[in-house]
Amino acid sequence: MEGVGTSVLVRIATRDDPRQLRRAERLIRERFSRESPAWVSCLVITDLARVLGARYRYSRSEIASFIDRLGQTDGFLLEEVGTVMEAVQFYRSSKADFGDCLILARNLARKVEVTHTFDRTAAKLDGFQLV
Repeated sequence: MEGVGTSVLVRIATRDDPRQLRRAERLIRERFSRESPAWVSCLVITDLARVLGARYRYSRSEIASFIDRLGQTDGFLLEEVGTVMEAVQFYRSSKADFGDCLILARNLARKVEVTHTFDRTAAKLDGFQLV
């Protein structure tokens, strides 16, 4: 199995560098398929959300939609896809960072009853508790 890093997905999402976009699209087309998908780790998804928001000023809705589409694309295999999709739902319905939403989703999947945090925004999600 082979994976892709954040920068490849950023090129596909933003289409901001035509040369790199062509290379990314060729990579995806030639190397990956439903039978042999590109592995996308939770860390890459978290970094992707951060980069698209901070660097490219994508809205929360645009970020959530891109991650959602990525999870439904045959050529990609997202680590813990169900958990990532739950994190996308938390992200859509809150103001918490995607990373915090993924932490919560992963913890809930592992039956963690409460996750303590100093982050006031994250603490507004059920499952977090403000310290």
